[in-house]
Amino acid sequence: MSCNSCQKNSKYHCFQNLGILQTGENLFYTSPAKGLEKHPTDSCVEEYIAHMDTAAKTKWIWILDGRGLSTEHIPGISVMKKLVHTIQERYQNNLIGIYIIHPNLKMKFVLNLIHPFLHEEAKKRLVVFHSNPSTMALELTKHGFELELVRKLMF
Repeated sequence: MSCNSCQKNSKYHCFQNLGILQTGENLFYTSPAKGLEKHPTDSCVEEYIAHMDTAAKTKWIWILDGRGLSTEHIPGISVMKKLVHTIQERYQNNLIGIYIIHPNLKMKFVLNLIHPFLHEEAKKRLVVFHSNPSTMALELTKHGFELELVRKLMF
């Protein structure tokens, strides 16, 4: 089940299931810049939790796309802390990793902000791929992503 906002408009949060990898994990994708929501709030966390509850029924990987991220997409500290806490406590068994692609300066700022709140295990699961497209493509294929999917993610 998706959140109420996405049931009305599927692109509201841009939380999409891209399918299953050859290794068996479900692959979910989010691009805050492509979603309709701006200035995320506490209620936004509850909606993202609804998406993650759906994803967490099996082993899954979350791709977070930083392309186009701006300050209007960055939630406040309390929202980030709640999201980080929920991910670490609720999804630690089925969340294989959070892969950050196209990290821009705003995304790197957010990562530096939440880093102190992450458990060591969560830090190991957070993978930031380089901005260089050829390096990123190589790294994604090493993590089990099919070449066609890598092309789709990159452009």
